[in-house]
Amino acid sequence: MGFRTIHCYVTLLLAHCGLFIAQVNASSSLKICHEANQYPPYIYHENGQSRGLLIDIVQKASQLSNISVTFYGTSWTRCQKDVETGQADALFAMVKTDERSLKFAFPTQLKLHEWHLWVAQYPIFININSDFTERNYVPRHGIGAPLNYVVWQLLKERAWLSPFQYEPIDGLKMVAIDRLDGYAVERLIGLNLIAQHKLT
Repeated sequence: MGFRTIHCYVTLLLAHCGLFIAQVNASSSLKICHEANQYPPYIYHENGQSRGLLIDIVQKASQLSNISVTFYGTSWTRCQKDVETGQADALFAMVKTDERSLKFAFPTQLKLHEWHLWVAQYPIFININSDFTERNYVPRHGIGAPLNYVVWQLLKERAWLSPFQYEPIDGLKMVAIDRLDGYAVERLIGLNLIAQHKLT
């Protein structure tokens, strides 16, 4: 099976992600949490170490700021709780929403290019034989997305969300065998997982 990607709407497509710190202090070191899933090329684990493009970006930013960082991975929900309770100083990557802005410190500059570390796209990956269109979509199996992501919430609000929860690789496999209408995940993660598991 092959895949096509559909970008449904701008709020789903663009995610402005960066390094968000719960509080500012004089410390020259930060403990930073990230999601523990294997999301190449952005985050993955190799020999017990956090690796990937996002790790490289944060490490480079920390070197330029003369701050040492340590990374650890856990569930996305746990990362957020750890920052809220002070167990971690920061987390990445997070989509900014009004609700999250009440709990987390986001950069205040108005221009995206002045503060973002990374801009992501979240297309919906669909089966190559699908006739999916946003305008005429009526869920058959529904669309999957990583649990508690903003894209997951948007799909839920539209009543498009699958009743079953899948991690990205399992969701893409379900799309390939026509058991899901689509799966929304960051573009390069989706493409890497499809290639890695020979789904196309």
